[in-house]
Amino acid sequence: MQKSSSQGPEILAICKRLGLTLAQLADRVPMKAETMRKVVKGYQPASERTMQNIRNIEQILTHRPEGLPGSSAAGPSPYGIMKLETLQQNFIEVAEQLPAAVPPARRTILNNLHAMLDEMERREPAAPAATDGPLTEAQRIAKQASEKL
Repeated sequence: MQKSSSQGPEILAICKRLGLTLAQLADRVPMKAETMRKVVKGYQPASERTMQNIRNIEQILTHRPEGLPGSSAAGPSPYGIMKLETLQQNFIEVAEQLPAAVPPARRTILNNLHAMLDEMERREPAAPAATDGPLTEAQRIAKQASEKL
């Protein structure tokens, strides 16, 4: 098999910055871990969309404001590419960082949490109107995160 021009160095650098293994990054993109290894080794090129998804994951996990929903230049939500379970886990991880964040970073974290919550609620059926009814998964996670603050 002939190697193609590789996006491997960029992907490896993102993994290193995020502290993720290739398999963990592949799960968040989503893509098969074996496919991710082939892309990194140069045996299979990644599509531009896949590379953008990988870059979006880095933006999400490092709380960078550019490219987030709500900006006219942002385009589709970067959270829309994630599996719901991954999005929920990322929501919890980001929420746990809020108490230790310095004031300027809090706004970015809160904006990310808001955008993630919007995406989770978009994917789940509406909660019952009664306030004592069962919560959606997104509402349960938001409540759990707010209790940790």
